[in-house]
Amino acid sequence: MRGESGERIFVWGTFSQLYHLTDCPSADNFIHYTIGPWDTQDLEGFYDSMIGGIIKHKPKYIIKTFPDLDMQQLEDITGLKYTLLKAVLARFPVYRLESSEPLITDPLSLPWQKKMEQMEKLTQGEWHAPALNRADLERGKLTTAFKECRNLLRLNPEDREGNVYLGEIYLALDLPHQAETAFEKAVELSPKWQHLRIHLANIKMQFKKFDEAIPLIQEEIKLFGTVYRSVINHNNFHVEDDFLNGLLFKYKGKYKEAWREFDHIKRQFPDRHDCWEFSIECLIKLKNKDGLESLFEEARNIHPKKDQEWLHTKIVQALAELNAETRPEHETLNLYLKDNPKNGILKYATASALENTSDLSGAYALFTEIVDSPEHYPHIQANACFRMARSAPLKKRQELLKKCIKLNPSHQGAQAMLGETTSNSTKKIAEILKQTSSENPLASVIVPNWNGMRFVGMCLDSLAQLHFENFEVIVVDNGSIDGSREMIEEKYPWVRLLKLPHNMGFAIACNEGIKASKADYVVLLNNDIEVVPDWLTELYEGMERHPECGMGTTKMMFLDNRDVFYNTGDLFHSWSAGGGRGQGEKDNGQYDQEDYVFGACAGAGIYRKELFKKIGLFDEDFFIFAEDVDLNMRSQLQGFQAVYLPKSKVYHIGTATVGLYSDRYVYLCKRNDIWVFIKNYSLKMYLKYLYSIWKHQFNDIKYFTYRGQGQVLLKSKWDALKLLPKMLFRRFQIQRTRTVTDSEIQKHIITD
Repeated sequence: MRGESGERIFVWGTFSQLYHLTDCPSADNFIHYTIGPWDTQDLEGFYDSMIGGIIKHKPKYIIKTFPDLDMQQLEDITGLKYTLLKAVLARFPVYRLESSEPLITDPLSLPWQKKMEQMEKLTQGEWHAPALNRADLERGKLTTAFKECRNLLRLNPEDREGNVYLGEIYLALDLPHQAETAFEKAVELSPKWQHLRIHLANIKMQFKKFDEAIPLIQEEIKLFGTVYRSVINHNNFHVEDDFLNGLLFKYKGKYKEAWREFDHIKRQFPDRHDCWEFSIECLIKLKNKDGLESLFEEARNIHPKKDQEWLHTKIVQALAELNAETRPEHETLNLYLKDNPKNGILKYATASALENTSDLSGAYALFTEIVDSPEHYPHIQANACFRMARSAPLKKRQELLKKCIKLNPSHQGAQAMLGETTSNSTKKIAEILKQTSSENPLASVIVPNWNGMRFVGMCLDSLAQLHFENFEVIVVDNGSIDGSREMIEEKYPWVRLLKLPHNMGFAIACNEGIKASKADYVVLLNNDIEVVPDWLTELYEGMERHPECGMGTTKMMFLDNRDVFYNTGDLFHSWSAGGGRGQGEKDNGQYDQEDYVFGACAGAGIYRKELFKKIGLFDEDFFIFAEDVDLNMRSQLQGFQAVYLPKSKVYHIGTATVGLYSDRYVYLCKRNDIWVFIKNYSLKMYLKYLYSIWKHQFNDIKYFTYRGQGQVLLKSKWDALKLLPKMLFRRFQIQRTRTVTDSEIQKHIITD
């Protein structure tokens, strides 16, 4: 079926869905005209655009790329009668217009409430995301972009462009592990799309997955080498082969050979910024200061001026990194700044480095110079205003924030701090909390936060939708410097905000929140979690049904893959490590029943206050990771049970703050695992699981050495032993007061 000239075809879905028809962009296929509401923001505008367009143009065909359009309801509203063609393009049903009936009532004249009723029936929901809009990502509105993309993929998980977009959002959120999964899905769905493998290979290299990254580059060369050569350079047929081979060398750790390839290309094509960046990266790995200084001089010939300033700043930052052992970063930056005083980008980098050393006056002075500069740097000038505003008095702060927004109208941090984006849900819960007794809440929800600007708003917005009324929300901020603390103060006035002076760790943040709680139940919630409206109700009622339990845990799903489990209760392995029950499994109803588990995940767990009075708070030496495993074991030793409550559901990003398998993550996890068994194992249990403990210790050494993190792992073990006397003393207290035998504890331990 091909459309004739002038025919209208209505597509219910996104243009990207039509790629499936011909494996090419929609502009190249049979679609001549699409009626749609992609430029409307409100639901009534959506209705008027869609229904009005269909009535006016009477499209000959309707294609359902999303399944949630009720054709019978559409016919009732518009008077147009469609029949389902026997021929189905790809997997999308196609409907053809057969006849029309006169309308008794103009649907566009209906009152707002009636339109909303019709929309609910028409789309089987309150809202429909009709199109993929990348503007939010481009404007830095990452939370909004993530929600919109997630809504799209919820409707159609196979959307090709949507999975690519999701990967880009995760990269912007600095969540490479999640980005890797998204790009893997994108490559699977779109094997003929260029550049996807390059994106995926770069991510895999962050995790040192050389064996997976190299074949991706080789496949890219095989599939698109000719395309690269024809597009990039007609005269030099080997330039992009050189680039891809350079990537291969870089991934294999052959930085000298890689640098030669990138250097060769950028000399011919100075505007190839990717080759400049890779050259800098290779020279850092080679610790070649002379090479970087030569590169600095070479970059003087780059035009336009701002490109030159950007490259100079990147190179100087690289030199500062190499000189860090002998000279503080800001001194190296300042040395080059004196010779290049008009480089606004370098000035901003120097100010940021000074701020990190707590030289706020020096940083403020440089930020002021940037803001007052006659040169036009709207992005960094806006950021400079924002950085200055965080430490300015109230009146001056408002002035700076307004200037920031004028320079960059989409600056999310400034908007939030100025209080311009208070949501309706926030207002709603603020009113509720004013009406309820704040003196005697039934539950306290404690949210630790450290630099959570990217996702804490999502968490608090979901709490604002809870059906449970008599509760309080306590955010314990660990000295955030990204504007999230100020954003919470301005946008979420119903939140009790506890301000810690610096990042004191997850365990201390939880403990401070528990101490501040006014309720009998304490609920811990990570700042990268979205809860469902009945979540707290189900937790509270579940604990009331189980007075024998000291804690309860939720059904925790992945935020970006909502039918896959993240955690349904904590497990415990004989070699002293926790784990999430069901993690990675698809939800087929296997965890729909209440059950006793080893313990609760502190990411979204409920605890009786009396539990902490009996066994103590979280061990603050743990800082973050395994502190809940330790608490779970201490709870078991005192005879408290833990219950899994499947009707309480949350959606979790996971390791969003620290980053999965970052050096910091590996160090803290592997250090804390040792303390868990030292504190909580009896001598008999230690001897029983001795082989398992040491087998996994040696396996860790081999694995993390292979990943290039051997030194990190050894440091974690050494630092664990440094505190051995303190941990042995705590062990003495725990073992002396325990009330449960080893045999009872061993029922919960997974032996391997």
